[in-house]
Amino acid sequence: MQLWTRPLDRPIRNLLILCVAWKIFLLLIAVLSPGPGYDTSASLISPSAAEGQVLPPVIQHVLGKLTRWDAIYFVKTAGRGYVFEQEWAFGWGFSRLIFLCAAGEGLLWSLTKR
Repeated sequence: MQLWTRPLDRPIRNLLILCVAWKIFLLLIAVLSPGPGYDTSASLISPSAAEGQVLPPVIQHVLGKLTRWDAIYFVKTAGRGYVFEQEWAFGWGFSRLIFLCAAGEGLLWSLTKR
């Protein structure tokens, strides 16, 4: 099967294949890059620390490479609102969306536990 001989025959499929390949390439660059990088704030917060669980080292490595300080600010702001002045640099809408998604997940979780 030749994907790229006539790319305009199926443009959406070929664009989707190209997009997925690009995202996989970027993920590989992030995961395979040496060292912790310049931003080590992800090591301050462990997503499993609150539940007392320990994630496998591979997942910890990937999460550490993909989590950055602005994501931590968004999640903290969504959970408790705007407290510090520097948090106002982030838009209200995205923090609210994170809060609503988390609240919806919690609601679904409580309904399925019954």
